[in-house]
Amino acid sequence: MPITYANSELVARAWLLQQPGIPANKVGTTLPQDLNVWADTGYVQIIVTGGSPQKYLGYRRPVITAHCWAVSPEKQNPPWGKAADLAEAIERACFAENGHENLSLGVSGAPLVRVTQAWTIGEPRRIPWGFPSGQGSFIDPGEAAHFIVDFQIAWAEL
Repeated sequence: MPITYANSELVARAWLLQQPGIPANKVGTTLPQDLNVWADTGYVQIIVTGGSPQKYLGYRRPVITAHCWAVSPEKQNPPWGKAADLAEAIERACFAENGHENLSLGVSGAPLVRVTQAWTIGEPRRIPWGFPSGQGSFIDPGEAAHFIVDFQIAWAEL
């Protein structure tokens, strides 16, 4: 079934994929379990964690938490620099003057949206624990590096 309405996760994903330093097709809501799929580039996992829709003004301002993951399966040490670079790319995109334009969400039937502004909420930060287990706990990070950055994005359907 095609998407009828835009939602904040689709908008954040489409916006991030347009930004320099964010690897193509390596942004989503679920971290791929096959590490080889994203070992070379890292992966940005996005989750809506807050915000305040402006019902009467017709736009939304979700807070997005971007989990920036990097792995190095053949090495002992996590690639912290690669995960940090993904988080910094998001921060720089939020400060850029350009990048706030009409976007296609890349989903069949989804409406166009306009991103009017994006800004970070706090500094990117290192997370010293690893992958979500799916049962409310985290698995030992082993070779994974994990940074998060929170940002808010203002958008509206066209």
